[in-house]
Amino acid sequence: MLRLGLVGGLLVAGVLAVVTACTTAPDRRELAGEYLNLGNAYFDLGEDADLERAAELYARAIALDPTLARATYNLARAYVELGHFDQGIEKLNELLAEDEDNTYLLSTRAYAYERSERREQAIADYERVLEINEYDADAWFNLGLLYWRDDNPAKATEPVVTAHDIEPDASSALLLARIKRKLEETEDAIAYLEEAMELGVAERDEFDAHALAGRLYRDAEQYGQARTHYEDALELDPDAADVRFELATVLLRDIEEQEEGTAELRRALDDGFAEEDELTRLVSSLGGELRELIEALLQDEGWEIDAEGTVRESEDAPEEEAPDEEVPENDVGDNDPDGKDPDRG
Repeated sequence: MLRLGLVGGLLVAGVLAVVTACTTAPDRRELAGEYLNLGNAYFDLGEDADLERAAELYARAIALDPTLARATYNLARAYVELGHFDQGIEKLNELLAEDEDNTYLLSTRAYAYERSERREQAIADYERVLEINEYDADAWFNLGLLYWRDDNPAKATEPVVTAHDIEPDASSALLLARIKRKLEETEDAIAYLEEAMELGVAERDEFDAHALAGRLYRDAEQYGQARTHYEDALELDPDAADVRFELATVLLRDIEEQEEGTAELRRALDDGFAEEDELTRLVSSLGGELRELIEALLQDEGWEIDAEGTVRESEDAPEEEAPDEEVPENDVGDNDPDGKDPDRG
């Protein structure tokens, strides 16, 4: 989720319960404000039906007072969260026509472009924000995040470092740890990861942070710390088969932990781990009786191993019955752990 501030609603003392006809301009403006505030209350509930209701209320506020820019902005936000991206961008364009250098509006439009997978337009808006205000840490962060999502860690580095220098926080430190690991700069990655942990990662990021820490410490051959973080990650998500496999690879390195490592490997396979390259790499790293034990385990689980040690799923393995397809709920937010929602007026 792109980082543009916290979402917060503006509530009135009394919820609008009865709406009466208003004829004077002051009365219309006052009623428009009531609709705006009630719309904010629905928006904060966050479900699709609530967002639809919020959009209706914002539209009523605008009809009563077309000059109420906050209602237009919040209507744009509701459209974006509902996935009506073009409508949201249209409303933001209306506001930008009156205030083309408003960095908040530009950042929100960039968020809408990103949500609708129009990255080039999003990048252009963030670059425009930074032309206006080079100290906008959120714009630097989000620009780097877009490059990261485009699998360009080298280009992502400078914007995220700049954001972190301006406003150090756990989300930028965690993203830098990911970037540095991708660039194979393990020492720097560990330093940023430890900083993120010290600053306090968001609850939604805890699993990813511990899993990343396990991988980084495994890369650095600090297996005791790797094990601790893998186990912390699995406490948060016991069904994470990839993390359980990585824990198994760490345990199998220690002769005193090989029985536990074998058990963790079997569970990872039972939970669906099926990366042939990783399994081949594991088998190739082992020798003697332990290799024979792991090969036997894999064969028992339906895998074939050729003379070179390449692991492949057996053609004779029974096919798993496909689960009933579930229709996903409409996502009203981007749950990327590295960003934050835009704010509303």
